[in-house]
Amino acid sequence: MKRLTSKRNWEEAKSDLKHEMGYSHIWKRLAEIENILGDDGDDYDLDRLKELVQADREGKCVVLPCKDWLEIVFGKQEVFYGIDMEYIEHPIREISVDSSSRCIWCGGWKNVVIKGYDENGFDWDFEPEEIGETVFLTREEAEAALEKMKGGNE
Repeated sequence: MKRLTSKRNWEEAKSDLKHEMGYSHIWKRLAEIENILGDDGDDYDLDRLKELVQADREGKCVVLPCKDWLEIVFGKQEVFYGIDMEYIEHPIREISVDSSSRCIWCGGWKNVVIKGYDENGFDWDFEPEEIGETVFLTREEAEAALEKMKGGNE
């Protein structure tokens, strides 16, 4: 949509709007905006709306569910790091995930499970919700979480 308002002073902008397009056009535009915001538009956080518009312009906004959302979230990440407390000496396991069979759906397509194998060849199945808790995108994140876990157990 073409901008109707001007960043000039109000009197100049009001005069331009009145002579160029009339108030009915302004009324229609306002109605379009209010229809987008809905009946509770007065309660909508315009700063948040501005953030969302900026994120969309920068290509950071995606409406879910969307095709290949795992690729959007994790990119081409094929290595994750899991914490397995059964391995006392080296509890951080490197998990390799094959791109062609990286996930399975279960629970009637409600849950996604990412499949991988650690360096010992053991299966690792984890849900995206576990990333940041017991599975991590980098070894450094896994090491920090392990130290925090050890600190809580002493």
